[in-house]
Amino acid sequence: MQGMAPSSSGDMVGRFYVPKSPLQGLARVFQTYAGVKGGEKADQASADVAQRSQTGRAAAIANALQIAQGTPGAPAPADDLGGGPAQPGQPGNPLAAYGALAASGDPMAMQTGTHMLGYLQKEKANQLGREAKKIQAEGATA
Repeated sequence: MQGMAPSSSGDMVGRFYVPKSPLQGLARVFQTYAGVKGGEKADQASADVAQRSQTGRAAAIANALQIAQGTPGAPAPADDLGGGPAQPGQPGNPLAAYGALAASGDPMAMQTGTHMLGYLQKEKANQLGREAKKIQAEGATA
């Protein structure tokens, strides 16, 4: 650290010796202090960014899991509670869950969702290709 470097006792200006001011030493102490405080602020900011990122990733994964699992239905409320219709359950949708991950804004979740969407698309194409070959083979033998 420059602030902790020993200072010389003075400077030569032309033929004259000019001693250092005691305030110059004090300035170095304050420079060191400011550097330490700046480092502490940077460390705190980095920790805050990491915490927000982790919280966002957890929320994206929780949302995708809920979409993939679906939601259970709810029975109709009793008549003495005002009645009303029953709430139907929603089946799980893995494709929508991967889409939610891909659109989450978190780089790791987006990468996972995009990768899985690509994988499912490739599997669908392979399945269609196998079915086409099977139909073609059946047509050739008939």
